Parts: sequence; C-alpha cells; structure tokens
Amino acid sequence: MKIYIALFLSCASVLGADSSIQLVTKTFSAGHTDYKLEVFTRSGQTNLVCDTRTQAGALTLRIQSFYHDGLKIGQAIETPDSLEFVAESDSSYSLHFRPHSPYYAGSVYVSAKDGSVVDLFAWTNGVYYPAEGRLIAEMSDVRKGAMKQATDSVK
Repeated sequence: MKIYIALFLSCASVLGADSSIQLVTKTFSAGHTDYKLEVFTRSGQTNLVCDTRTQAGALTLRIQSFYHDGLKIGQAIETPDSLEFVAESDSSYSLHFRPHSPYYAGSVYVSAKDGSVVDLFAWTNGVYYPAEGRLIAEMSDVRKGAMKQATDSVK
C-alpha cells in the first residue's frame, strides 16, 4: 500500500491538474530485479508507457514508449550508461526530443504534419510524464506562430 501512496503523491502535481490523464501502475519483483510498469492515458487513449527496472534500488533499464492516436511513435531507452531516443519511421507524427541539461528540464513533444503540437511530455527526475492539456495548446500556438513568421519572412 505504501508504494501506491508514494506513486500517487509523486504524480499528484502532474495528474491532479488535468483530469483527462489517468495512471495505472503495476509493480512486482522477480529474483533480484524490481519492475514498475506505469501506463498513462489521456482521454482514454494510451499515450505513455514507462517500464522501469531496478536492482538494489539502482536503475538497470527504463524504456519509455510514447503514443498518439493509438500508435507508438517513439521511445526513450535509458541504462546506467546511456540514453537513446528512437522515433518510429512510419508514424504520421513527428517526435521531438529536447534533452535535459543544467539549464532545461527536458521534454518530448509530438507534432502533426501542420506543425501543431498534439502532445507534450515533461521530464522530471529521469522520467517523462504527460503534460497538462493547456500546456500543449500553449506550445502549439507558439510553434504555429513561429512557423507562420518564418514563412512570411521568406515571401
């Protein structure tokens, strides 16, 4: 029960602000490895699956799979020594990774062919979480405005 309370409290700021985001978590152990599978849905559709594996509390593997409109569009794969981003080549959406740095928390966003941002994931403590719907709309407006300005300046 304590693990569920801790998970709820750690995600409360993310989930409490946007009631369309739901989280289901499954944890179990096998041998010396602890597994945690988190499935996030937005408005009933899976949009993020986070598979975390640890041994003695240390990360051994984390695979975060990003979805939109029911399609897998990419992954972030982390081990103790590396972080790799993979985008699905046959997706009708573009996946954009903004890695974390000392100056930026990091994010992943999904854009449609018209350049609009259709999903956004914020990075906190090594894990991506779905961002609030209002942040997606704000980022989409900024991105569309920048694209329009760039297009207008070429004319």
